[in-house]
Amino acid sequence: MHGQLGGWTVQVSTKIVVARLFVVVELNPRLSIWFSAEDCQCARSMTIVKRVLFVCMGNICRSAAAEAVFKRHVEEMGVRVEVDSAGTHGYHVGSLADPRMRAAATTRGYEITSRARQVTRADLEPGRFDLVLAMDAENYAGLTRLMDTPPRLDPMKRLHVRMFSDYLDDRWPRDVPDPYYGEKEGFFEVLDILEEGCPVILQTLTN
Repeated sequence: MHGQLGGWTVQVSTKIVVARLFVVVELNPRLSIWFSAEDCQCARSMTIVKRVLFVCMGNICRSAAAEAVFKRHVEEMGVRVEVDSAGTHGYHVGSLADPRMRAAATTRGYEITSRARQVTRADLEPGRFDLVLAMDAENYAGLTRLMDTPPRLDPMKRLHVRMFSDYLDDRWPRDVPDPYYGEKEGFFEVLDILEEGCPVILQTLTN
C-alpha cells in the first residue's frame, strides 16, 4: 500500500513479529518506522469524535440503560464517541435510573450512573449529535413536535433523528417496550434489545 507522509512517498505493509501485529511505514529502503497495532488504534480513536443521544419518556429506564450499554461498546472498541440520554418529559429530572433497571443492568456488568434530564430543542439541532435515537414511536413523535416548533427545523436537517429499532432486524419489536409498569422480566427484555442494536449503531457511526 502506498501513500504520503509529510511529503514522502511511503509503503505500508504488515508483519507479525513476536506474535504482535505491526504496521511498517517504509520511508526508503534504509529507513522504516514501526507502529504497533495498539499505536494505530490509539491514533484512530483520537480522530473519531461522534455523539449519540438516546431518548425515551422519563430517562430512567430505556434510554438510561442504552447509554450504559453503548458506553461499554465504545470502551471495548476504543473510539471517541460521546454518549448521552434524555427524556421527552421532565417527570424525573435529576433522578437516578429506576432501581429495577439498574439491578437488571448490574447482572450483565453494566453500571447506570446517569441522572435524568429532559431533551431540549438544542439537542436536536444539526451538529449537536450525530444520531438522536428514540426508543419508541411515541417518543419519536414527541421529538418531531419539538422540531416543528418555530423556527421549524428543515426536514433535510432532521435526518439524524431516528428510531432505535431502525438498527434492528425484523425479529425485534418496532418499539423498545417501556418496562416501568411491568414485571422485572421486562427490564431484561430491554437489555436484550439494546445489546442487539448498540453494536450496529456504533459500527454505523464509526464507519
